Amino acid sequence: MKEIVKIKINGKLFRLELEQDLAEFFIADLNESLNKDNNSVKDLLNAYIKKTIEQFNLAKKVEELTIKLS
Repeated sequence: MKEIVKIKINGKLFRLELEQDLAEFFIADLNESLNKDNNSVKDLLNAYIKKTIEQFNLAKKVEELTIKLS
């Protein structure tokens, strides 16, 4: 089942159609990083950088575990 997630950036409303389980995860994560009601481009960039760092660190951990298991 699909769910519509709405987020406003610089006064412009964006609608994302996501699967329900992904939408729930996305909304919870979004609420930690951004304000759903309105955000500046700077806020969005900061959230993106934070997520990129998290993904980088997770990828490093996965690589380390893969090496240990080999």
